Amino acid sequence: MALNLGIPRAEYYDARTPGLEALIREVEDQKLVAIDTETTGLVSWRDFPVFWSLAWGNRRICLDATILPLFKRAFENPERAWVLQNAKYDMHMLANVGVLLAGTILDIRVMHCLLYEEEEHTLEYMSKQLLGWQWKDGLAEWKKRKKEFNGVGDYWCYLFATDPQRLIEYASNDAYGTLQLYYILKSQLEAAWVHSLYPETYGNLWDIFYKTEAPFTKVLWKCERNGIYLNQECLRSKEVPAMKEEAELRKQM
Repeated sequence: MALNLGIPRAEYYDARTPGLEALIREVEDQKLVAIDTETTGLVSWRDFPVFWSLAWGNRRICLDATILPLFKRAFENPERAWVLQNAKYDMHMLANVGVLLAGTILDIRVMHCLLYEEEEHTLEYMSKQLLGWQWKDGLAEWKKRKKEFNGVGDYWCYLFATDPQRLIEYASNDAYGTLQLYYILKSQLEAAWVHSLYPETYGNLWDIFYKTEAPFTKVLWKCERNGIYLNQECLRSKEVPAMKEEAELRKQM
């Protein structure tokens, strides 16, 4: 594991932590915040956060999920930007406990895809590739001892009870690493010129990400969350023309 001695000290907050009210006000004042969740599982409609983490500036913080409602004003501020890795997943987890992120959603996985399409887009890979920094996998022990726990949420609680600093470091690093990757990827996207018929609107990959991909992330999340209507009759009417077009294209191959 590569070490990064320059990262800020990891912090932890729950309802009893002194300074919680000041922290809430500080988060409300931020324009850009990275957020991540440690959850009970991966099912979008069922699982929920057990712990969560925030990062901005020189702060990296792990928090107990029970205090999520206290940050309601921050979550509901449409002027704030939230940086996530695999944003739709965390948005589902948060929505399952009534938390909706009203601001701009910036997904570093999508940013990475635009630059490194053929490579992995996991947080672990991106951190090693772009930051030269990796932190210990918080689920390494869980993967070996799954049968001993009633789900991964139970494991997070066990880890916090037995080795709280390990959980705090891991969770806060997820948010802080996400934030640092955002800054690097944003710089690379801005430097990546693209040919466009509308150069005043789309002059580089950052323009494409921020003006098209970022808003569409929330659209896709809403589709997954609420479902979509399909006009079956319209779809059936397209079947034969589509098959004919496919056949013609195959002849040209």
